Amino acid sequence: MQIELVEQVWDRLAHSGWRPALSDEQKAEIDRRLEAHAANPNDVVTWDAVVESLTTACTAAR
Repeated sequence: MQIELVEQVWDRLAHSGWRPALSDEQKAEIDRRLEAHAANPNDVVTWDAVVESLTTACTAAR
């Protein structure tokens, strides 16, 4: 029940166009990551690889 309320609030925020303000540190990190990607656009990890890695880590932690 509580999670449904949270989901409703989140959906309302998302649909209203609300965006949280970023700190200077967060902006700098985004800039750093964009520059790193521009320098090496092929140095990426696919979503499937991320999911596989997390699934393996979570299974091993049990």
